[in-house]
Amino acid sequence: QLMAAAQEDPSAEMLARAMRVPPETPAVIIYTAGTSSDPKGVVLSHRNLLANTDSCVEALGLDESFTLLASLPFFHIFGLTTGLMMPIAFGATTVLLPKFSVPDLVASIRDHQVDIILTVPSMWTVLVKCGALDREKLDSLKLCVSGGESLPARTAQSFEEAMGFPLLEGYGMTEASPVISLTRPGRVKPGSVGEPVPGVEVRVVAQDGALLEPGHDGEIHVRGANVMLGYHNRPDLTDEALIEGGWLRTGDRGRLDRDGLLHVTGREKDLIITGGENVSPREVEEVLATHPEVAEAAVVGAPHSSRGEVVTAFVVRAEGSTLSDTDLKNFCRKRLAGYKTPRIIQFISELPRNYAGKVLKRKLLS
Repeated sequence: QLMAAAQEDPSAEMLARAMRVPPETPAVIIYTAGTSSDPKGVVLSHRNLLANTDSCVEALGLDESFTLLASLPFFHIFGLTTGLMMPIAFGATTVLLPKFSVPDLVASIRDHQVDIILTVPSMWTVLVKCGALDREKLDSLKLCVSGGESLPARTAQSFEEAMGFPLLEGYGMTEASPVISLTRPGRVKPGSVGEPVPGVEVRVVAQDGALLEPGHDGEIHVRGANVMLGYHNRPDLTDEALIEGGWLRTGDRGRLDRDGLLHVTGREKDLIITGGENVSPREVEEVLATHPEVAEAAVVGAPHSSRGEVVTAFVVRAEGSTLSDTDLKNFCRKRLAGYKTPRIIQFISELPRNYAGKVLKRKLLS
């Protein structure tokens, strides 16, 4: 049909030529968030983007009847795939939000009867804390997804209490175009980021590369048509990330449970080794987030002369709080092993974030 149209209309001939671009041709270079190291240019092909778009549409069961609110920038892979390409693929209406603000977002939902929103945890946390989420006032919403970084358990719980349905959580990375796994309605398990989306394989391996059984923690590997071509002008890093069999080393730690659901426990590079013991920053952050006077927290390992690293927490107090570091340490000791309890707690006014709302941990100790 396309070639027949090209004979009738010269402009269609140009379109026909464009459609003959080989699928493995590079389409975009998207830079990583740079949360723990300098950003890297990820080269994604047409096949990568289209494969992940199709996977998301199938996983969420979307069709042209949906209206989606795009609240993330399209130069970020999460925004590009889910906010631009996905609704185009299934013929949905897209409402663009030029800049995030609670009043504009709520007005857009109500004015355009938005069904679905996919955005980052920091935005969901703001919406929860300011009381903007109300099932009766936002009754058009059917599907809400959080992705980009880990979703605080308290935010997920507060969302469900306000809206009457769960906030789904996805896991992904720029190198995977980006969605790797996603919780599905009716299959939400606390602490899980769901099952791999269609067309994507996930395995968990030990340091020696041995495949681990369900329930065992190791490095997450991913394989599928969504996996990047490589890093722009960095063949050394490409060779480290893309290994035999077409697998992508994510650099994330996690485990698969017996139901096939993925649990992400943290970044390999973020792992804190203190006195010979391994500490997952995410575990400590989850405990800190349960304190009623903690608005936000980020945990890193600070260099130490004898212990290698010490667990260090950067904490934003809730408005009006006078919480002390001693009180917070005592709170943690009741919920964490001694070596996991932060040795150092620094209170700051806000956490450094990038354009997509991710916390820039590399700036906390600089």
